Amino acid sequence: EMLIENGVAEDLKTVGAQMAPDALVDAAEKGDAKMVRELLAAGADVNHTKEGGDGSTALWYAALEGHLEAAQALIDAGADVDKEETMHGWTPLYMAAGYGHLEIVKALVGAKANVNKANNYGYTPLKFAINNNQTSVAEYLKSVGAR
Repeated sequence: EMLIENGVAEDLKTVGAQMAPDALVDAAEKGDAKMVRELLAAGADVNHTKEGGDGSTALWYAALEGHLEAAQALIDAGADVDKEETMHGWTPLYMAAGYGHLEIVKALVGAKANVNKANNYGYTPLKFAINNNQTSVAEYLKSVGAR
């Protein structure tokens, strides 16, 4: 309690977010929404990508793995919903669509994700959903103007 009263606990949280910048990405990938919120509150960069990685953000991993609560926390914190990883140009929406995470697809569309943003090979989230037999996702994407 003394640490909290003196503001030291907040300082430690901020230092922790700076010392372990990949912690937000790791928490989102695991679906630890509580940790995602704590790290964001401590000043973690919502659009951080792992050092030496492929440019995938915490939101990208949450979308890939189907972690709705973590994804929503990141969206609410202002994550770039159209940020692509650098190898293939896959966005969070592309990953959520292709793996059938309909509620995350809806959250991303609600946050104005570009439903027709193609990857480096010309494939859109709708095409990925269709190719992976994600019928409900494909139907939803068509209903919001995806092609």
